[in-house]
Amino acid sequence: MFVHGRWNYTRVARMVLFVIYKNIVLVLCELFWAPHAAFTGQPLFDPWIGSMCNLSLLTTLLPIFRGILDQELAAPYALMFPEVSRRGHNNSAYSFRVFLGWLASGIWQSAVIFYFARSVIGEGLTASGRHLGVWNLSLNVYSTAVLAVHAMVIVYVASWTMLSAFLFFVSFCSWFVIGPLLTTKGPSITAGLSPSLFWGVQLMYQEPASWLYTAIAVAICVLPILSYDGEAGVVPQL
Repeated sequence: MFVHGRWNYTRVARMVLFVIYKNIVLVLCELFWAPHAAFTGQPLFDPWIGSMCNLSLLTTLLPIFRGILDQELAAPYALMFPEVSRRGHNNSAYSFRVFLGWLASGIWQSAVIFYFARSVIGEGLTASGRHLGVWNLSLNVYSTAVLAVHAMVIVYVASWTMLSAFLFFVSFCSWFVIGPLLTTKGPSITAGLSPSLFWGVQLMYQEPASWLYTAIAVAICVLPILSYDGEAGVVPQL
């Protein structure tokens, strides 16, 4: 009870909060986009690409290994100091304050990702001279949101094992595989339903501005949390 009870409580609490957070980051970008689309109902994300966030390896592995493999405390420590189990009694891992913190992080990061992309990327031409319209902005925002969510995992995971590191690596690399497949003619369903997306991810990868925007946006999202509460995921709390 002192070991697995605490592990279970902490894992479930963090998994639920993380699932809420990662969906806020992506979904709010659609809300921020609505005024720019004159509230016409034009979506920011292609439906197939948008659904991939929760139906593929892009981010589904992250809450799974956080809810199964993460260990905030080593078993010998938890047995030696049973008072650490008070965290479950106090509900400190899933309090209203903690929930508001994750909610604020999701809103803040979503706003940074969208409005920074809107000001830097916009809907300009690619290096090849092709105009992707809204999809240029869409793919950059989506890609950055996925990578920002992965960066948050690095900040908050309490312990790493070979299995959790492997699952994280697979999840992180999946966008660089799934993205091009979804916009390649032939095996792609999306390319047939949304011809304007054809080769969009590949063109985005060729843009230095896209890589620079992604790196800066992810840093802006994560660094304030890392500096303010970076030890929250690795230092045991009673």
